[in-house]
Amino acid sequence: MRLFFLTLIALCLQACTPRNTAESLVQGDTLSLRYASLLTIVEADSFTTVTVADAWQKGQVLNRYVLVPKVHGLPVNLPEGMIVRTPLERATVFSSVHAALLNDFSQVGRIAGVCDREYVVDAGLKASLQEAKVASLGSSMQPDVERIVQSKSDGLLVSSFKDNSYGSLEKLGVPIIECADYMETSALGRAEWMRFFGRLFGFEAKADSTFEVIEKRYNSLTKAVEGIKKRPRLMVDRRENGTWYVPGGASTLAQMFKDAGFDYCLADNSESGGVAVAFEEMLRRCATADIWLLKYGATTDLQLRDLTADDARYARFQPWQKGQVYACNTFIQPYYEQAPFHPDVLLEELIRLAHPQVLPTSEAERPTFFQRIVP
Repeated sequence: MRLFFLTLIALCLQACTPRNTAESLVQGDTLSLRYASLLTIVEADSFTTVTVADAWQKGQVLNRYVLVPKVHGLPVNLPEGMIVRTPLERATVFSSVHAALLNDFSQVGRIAGVCDREYVVDAGLKASLQEAKVASLGSSMQPDVERIVQSKSDGLLVSSFKDNSYGSLEKLGVPIIECADYMETSALGRAEWMRFFGRLFGFEAKADSTFEVIEKRYNSLTKAVEGIKKRPRLMVDRRENGTWYVPGGASTLAQMFKDAGFDYCLADNSESGGVAVAFEEMLRRCATADIWLLKYGATTDLQLRDLTADDARYARFQPWQKGQVYACNTFIQPYYEQAPFHPDVLLEELIRLAHPQVLPTSEAERPTFFQRIVP
């Protein structure tokens, strides 16, 4: 009877132990990550465990990966998680953001296929994809599953979403790597994910050293403006299809605006993703803003009159009245491919806009992304 009760207690304790929390322990040496709040990387002798926290459910795990080098057999008693044999050699990449990162590290040859290839803007990435004969695998929202099978991919790099389901992709038996880097709450936090991708593709040492260079430059730029008290008020983006989406106050961009010395109009918002804001609310918060930054995609350059032609109420915002509107044409400038993993480049440009006296721009130093738009 005593043995029965002891067994029953043990079973109850096991059932009550959370198996999918971010705090679940994995044995090994934990890699020191200074900014990425959604990653935990633990390196053991024959494998590496990477835990991705759920950005939408605090304390929960989105996924756990067990990276085992292909040169080794599978060790016994591996921890719970999705086994990924590394380095990946024929990955399907769903986002040009991650394709661009691999291109930065001369790893395009490890990409079997990309989604939304026709929307790639970066000229260097385009050339690399063409030279490596990387296949186009349809839309990231509706990928060509048959072609993914034909590509013999050994990993699928997808952008994760809340309550996301990957449908038929989950039946392929190929590891699905959920890239939640865009849900980090700091620009350096997102950029630090390159250390995870380095371990997936076998360039971990280069990824670690590259991140250190970016971190040092980013922090140096931030320090240049941290003592400035007068901060220009910033509004961003515009209505698209009837809705004005802006970065949440806890997003990587909001943190970068702060690091650049801006007073962001939505800084008090607590969301880390995009936020839909009514036009009237934007007007209430941002009517007296100093600078307006927006992104758009078009074959022709945007002008101030185009904004008011779309909605006459834009003329009620002070930046429109004073001609302080700066725009990035994402059909021409590779903003989405370069900015996420080169936050120091974007930060420098933002500081030049916010505090030109700190980092004055010469004629030879044209902005990388944002251009002042004319009437």
